[in-house]
Amino acid sequence: MSEQSKETGAALDLLQDLIGRARRAGADAADAVLFEGVSLSHARRLGKTEKLERSEGQDLGLRVFIGRQQAVVSSTDRSPEALAQLVERAVAMARTVPEDPYCGIADPAEITHAWPSLDMLDPAEPTAEVLIERARAAEEAALAVTGVTNSEGAEAGWARSSVALAASNGFAGAYSGSSATMIFRAPSLRPICVTRQRSARAPVNVRSSGSGRRRCRPAAARWCSTRASHAASSRTFWARFRVQRSRAARAF
Repeated sequence: MSEQSKETGAALDLLQDLIGRARRAGADAADAVLFEGVSLSHARRLGKTEKLERSEGQDLGLRVFIGRQQAVVSSTDRSPEALAQLVERAVAMARTVPEDPYCGIADPAEITHAWPSLDMLDPAEPTAEVLIERARAAEEAALAVTGVTNSEGAEAGWARSSVALAASNGFAGAYSGSSATMIFRAPSLRPICVTRQRSARAPVNVRSSGSGRRRCRPAAARWCSTRASHAASSRTFWARFRVQRSRAARAF
């Protein structure tokens, strides 16, 4: 049995135990969910490290039903004492809230016990050294582009999350997923072109014009700017400055 399978089994056992506690405390039905996540990120700017962070978190949720009354509670503490208090609080809350004619969980005949594997998890966790190297390569590759002379930083990150869900109707399931990111930020006076991706359509650049209208065209660049636009912005600034200075002189 793989380490991931062991973790999934332990999570579902915890949820089943929590549901059993709720049923013994007076709940007619219950379901529980466990979220777990870990992430690692590194940021650098002009060859110097600015951030190296690792975070881990978890959240345990319980929903209980008493007739048509329901209550939801959550906790990050998995100790036996905390679980007992969680169940007691949830059942007490459910007994005091108004009835909801639409609340409830699925009938046992409506649930599934098999689903396809979506292959969303890469079990390999990168080390901090790997992320540092990825961010370094991203920043150096960007600075090697003609016209790019400065950097607002490059980042490399990795994250893994797991979700387990169980209910008193017999459902029990879990899945995990992972992701990796690399980002480079180039300084600019203002974003001239912004790429937006919509479903399967091609990326579209939204280019602002002097008239206030927007023109869209396919493009691959995320951000782009030209020396001409910078020069135009500079001329506009100094023209306004001269007008204001002239008005101030006439006022005196």
